Amino acid sequence: MGDVMNTFAGRCRALAAKGARVVPEHQMKALLTECGVPVPRGILCASREEALRAAQVLEYPLVLKLTSDSVLHKTELDGVRTGVFSEQKLIEAFDEMHGRFVSKKVQGYLGILIEEQAESGIELIAGLQNDPVFGPLLMVGTGGVFTELMDDVAFRSLPVSRDEIAGMLAGLKGRALLEGYRGAPAVNMKALVDAIDRIAKLGVETAALYESVDFNPVIATATGAVVVDAKMILVNEKPEPTAGYEKPRTQRLGSFFKPASVAVMGASSTPGKIGNVILDSLVNYQYSGAVYPINPNYDELMGLKSYPDLASLPETPELVVIVVDLARMPEILDEMSRLGCHNALIVSGGGKELGGGRADLEHTIALKARELDIRLIGPNCIGSFDGASRFDSFFHSHERLARPPAGP
Repeated sequence: MGDVMNTFAGRCRALAAKGARVVPEHQMKALLTECGVPVPRGILCASREEALRAAQVLEYPLVLKLTSDSVLHKTELDGVRTGVFSEQKLIEAFDEMHGRFVSKKVQGYLGILIEEQAESGIELIAGLQNDPVFGPLLMVGTGGVFTELMDDVAFRSLPVSRDEIAGMLAGLKGRALLEGYRGAPAVNMKALVDAIDRIAKLGVETAALYESVDFNPVIATATGAVVVDAKMILVNEKPEPTAGYEKPRTQRLGSFFKPASVAVMGASSTPGKIGNVILDSLVNYQYSGAVYPINPNYDELMGLKSYPDLASLPETPELVVIVVDLARMPEILDEMSRLGCHNALIVSGGGKELGGGRADLEHTIALKARELDIRLIGPNCIGSFDGASRFDSFFHSHERLARPPAGP
């Protein structure tokens, strides 16, 4: 296994040296196969002739996937076709996809990965994240349509034992799906734990190479478990900022503590919701600046006019407090830039702590904010409070967290 890991590490360093962001899926799955993690049989094809040869080896139905060392999200480029049952449909799909990606000059495009379509079953997600404080972490959760609905994930620091993996699965809200829900067969728990155990070991051995790794979905059935999709985000090998590496950017920091106006995106009338707690602190206590609730589902909140979006406000707010899903942040940042708003405080979580695509999203948000000259605090922060201005965006209610008076 040492030779396999050394070869893979060399490939990763070569990819990073040429500016690649991800390990191409066919290389990632080759490593998983070497490590004993089941994946669908597949062949990378860069021409129609190669696709035809692949069709002679693989069994239908087939799946076609965009393969690149730079594209983070295949679906954003319409880069996946499933349920291909014949050679004619295979060639039609290959020609359309390959021609489109070549003509659009998709960055890092390598070809189309043609794979056997996995048997349907219970979908889970697994992920690896190399946290700068805690080191490599393993994430396991309920997948498929339940991922966002149930927010059902568990984390452990690596290395982990098989018993700990079994405990992570047993602690999921969706465990009933694994045990055989409403007459469905129970999944093969030994095979599922085996696959996740090998992923965890891989996470330890390759920790120096990745920021995050996303295995989504992992499909578990009564007969086994298979990793259908695998993506490794390569570590950024540029040196971390140190004293003197970059001058501190101090412009507009005061807007996080003494804003003359603030918009609350995700304001709510529901007691206990974060958007309600923050709006209550700004409206009903001692803050004296202008407050603009933003929620298209209300005409009025706490006696104030509620607006559908930032563009509808009567003025450009000095600060935007954000408690909506992070997936909306790229478009929010674009709107802030158009309006000349340069400060956002993101209370919402659900970024890199979830690993995988959510880690990619947080990275995208950070890069976009810097490009647009927007200062950010967050995501996943408690808010900010200033004793003098009484600006208060803490997500804890005043009953739970007392606010101190101004200092001397």
